[in-house]
Amino acid sequence: MRNSAIVISFFGLVVVAAIVFAVVILPKMDFGSNNIDIEIDLPVSKSDLRYIEKGITPFCKDNNGDIQMEVREGCPVTSSISGIVYKIENNSIYVRGEEVYVTVSPIRSLNVIEGDYVSVGDVLGYAQGNMLSIKLDNYKDSRYECPYLYMDDKSKKILTDGLLQNIEETEKICECSYISY
Repeated sequence: MRNSAIVISFFGLVVVAAIVFAVVILPKMDFGSNNIDIEIDLPVSKSDLRYIEKGITPFCKDNNGDIQMEVREGCPVTSSISGIVYKIENNSIYVRGEEVYVTVSPIRSLNVIEGDYVSVGDVLGYAQGNMLSIKLDNYKDSRYECPYLYMDDKSKKILTDGLLQNIEETEKICECSYISY
């Protein structure tokens, strides 16, 4: 009789703990990929952004997997994250961080080669044309994510303020949070 009471009490505690976990702790856990612990910068300075033709084209608009920015042609393009220059292809530079690739394009007059380690702010090359694209590839979860979600506060403010100066009206920089590939 005494052993039965102990077993029933034990199972009762397990059930209560499971209910507390399911109701209190589980809803607070973030299972999305936005829990990657990185912070990225804009690949160009604020003074190099332009709003003459397109301004800023939001992520996911027309199903694109990047944010496009109108820039001063030939302006310096810097690394948004610290990591290894993983690949250089078709005027695009892929920098591999811990869980993501950040791709910036189109770039000419490259200052880096594949295998170089770059830090945030290092000049990768110079903008080719007046549109620059930044793409964040979350290779852990096999999807492109809105780079804006990982930007520092200064970069977010620059893009948000820039969106207000856009030629085309749009409401937000991230039309959706991710695109699977």
